[in-house]
Amino acid sequence: MKRVISLILTMLVVLSINVSAQEDGKKDNKGYVFTEEIEIPHTAVRNQYRSGTCWSFSGLAFVEAELLRETGKLFDLSEMFCVYHTYSDKADKYVRTAGNLNFGAGAEFTDVFRVINNYGIVPEGVYSGLEYGTEMHTHGELDVLLKSYVDAILKNKNRKLTPVWHEGFDKVLGTYLGELPETFTYEGVEYTPASFR
Repeated sequence: MKRVISLILTMLVVLSINVSAQEDGKKDNKGYVFTEEIEIPHTAVRNQYRSGTCWSFSGLAFVEAELLRETGKLFDLSEMFCVYHTYSDKADKYVRTAGNLNFGAGAEFTDVFRVINNYGIVPEGVYSGLEYGTEMHTHGELDVLLKSYVDAILKNKNRKLTPVWHEGFDKVLGTYLGELPETFTYEGVEYTPASFR
């Protein structure tokens, strides 16, 4: 009998805890409310979508933020301009080292600065890199195609590189990302990629 009473008392204690843990009133689910005290100028967030080009997006975001800080002007620079040149340079290195380097979509944040230094830069409106029928960057097919291309060059049964292999590689890039502009007009002034930097 003592066990039964003890068991009933234990159940009552447990049930009373569960009942008291529930609230009767409705919760206010507004979440956090922030008050903007100071707005720091910033650039827009850009979506790399399904491309392995975070290095280009982050590198150019840094450059754009520094330009905004120094000049007070907003710039939207072309991530795919940097991607084109980095892929092209990477293909050359990959073939010269007989495939002993990584060849893929990834690269380094610092490649953005190397591209700007060696080739210049263009605005996004001049070179978006969206030549394959989508509104967002989707590079799955392009990445596989570029890797297959350089691997085919390495497996060349002629045992000698043709002088046009890299030209063909750049044609693939041009087909998917667009041909690189030699000149363009920005805010009424004509530039080359090198003079825009």
